[in-house]
Amino acid sequence: MASSKETYCLCGQPYNIGQFMIECDCCREWFHGSCVDVKIYHSDDIDKYHCPKCAQTYGPSVLKIPTNNHRADRYELSAETRPSQVGSPAWVRALAARPLRPAPAALQRMRGHQFTEEFIKDNG
Repeated sequence: MASSKETYCLCGQPYNIGQFMIECDCCREWFHGSCVDVKIYHSDDIDKYHCPKCAQTYGPSVLKIPTNNHRADRYELSAETRPSQVGSPAWVRALAARPLRPAPAALQRMRGHQFTEEFIKDNG
């Protein structure tokens, strides 16, 4: 006797409410993310998803073009005038391009007779 549950994906399993699924933009079939190696956090970056079968005809999936590399949310609206966020790719590149300034020595070697009240007043 045939099951009344509709099946999906390459695996032929039914829809599971707790499992991430993605729809192919070409054939309109649904696939479990784990079966087609697409993580839920990668799906936000996909503009047009092509399943393995459709990828042979239409090519690989098309990714969104990130517009705000200076912000943590790359698709944030009206972010052009906002500053770079710490940790964003643009911020890291800017930090790496900056020349390092020489820092004063954290520790100063001295002899006992040099460690005077006057030294402490001058240097804290």
